[in-house]
Amino acid sequence: MIYASVHGRLGADPVAGETKTGKLMVRASVAVDVTPHNAEEPETLWVSLLAFGAAAEALDRAAKGEMVTAQGRMTRGHYTGRDGALRESWTLIPDAVLTARSARPSGKRRATA
Repeated sequence: MIYASVHGRLGADPVAGETKTGKLMVRASVAVDVTPHNAEEPETLWVSLLAFGAAAEALDRAAKGEMVTAQGRMTRGHYTGRDGALRESWTLIPDAVLTARSARPSGKRRATA
């Protein structure tokens, strides 16, 4: 199993749905900058998010273009592109999703020194 964190921008508004048992499920795609240090051209890895529970609730409040950080179980898949070439896909099933809109669980602000 691969446990990973991704940080990037949402490529579109998240799409909410329900599982067969009526629980919230949210899908989204995140553009992650994976440009090597000495590269001349930027490189982006698109990671699909498939969130449930509290992670789904947090992701559902996000919008296209927002920065998000998600951590959880990463899976790899394959698909055939429009050009007929075999391509690789990555999906993260997050345990947690943080956005600029995420609040502390207590709802209180952090104390200042």
